[in-house]
Amino acid sequence: MKKKITITLKTEIADQAKALAKSQGISLSELISRKLESLDEDLSPSQLAAKRLLEHLKNQPPFPPQEKSDKEMRHEYLAKKYGLEEEKS
Repeated sequence: MKKKITITLKTEIADQAKALAKSQGISLSELISRKLESLDEDLSPSQLAAKRLLEHLKNQPPFPPQEKSDKEMRHEYLAKKYGLEEEKS
């Protein structure tokens, strides 16, 4: 999937980028895409894995809100585990 964006660059940098893209026979968009994709090559395997995990998590639906706090659930679990449950009337 492609997405159209608008960026602002210093005139000199924009001119250099256009000239470089033209000399390579590619579009400015392709030049920028290749450069950004090459940044991943500088990452270690664990950094790449973390990046993939974060991208995956961004696309997941949020967790539903819990009825009880973590502290309350921990208290109930420990009370049940050690037989300290309070009787409810």
